[in-house]
Amino acid sequence: MSTTPQRLLVDRAIGNVAISVGLMKKKHRAAVVRELDEEAVCDYLNETRR
Repeated sequence: MSTTPQRLLVDRAIGNVAISVGLMKKKHRAAVVRELDEEAVCDYLNETRR
């Protein structure tokens, strides 16, 4: 089974926080969401420039 690009982004964002998901507090989850939001904006901008 192949890994989707979205799953790769989520895994990378979680890895950057360096806290296991079960131990994350609100600030850690917010950091993951913030990184995913930034990636989505970058992906969107790259798509619209083609």
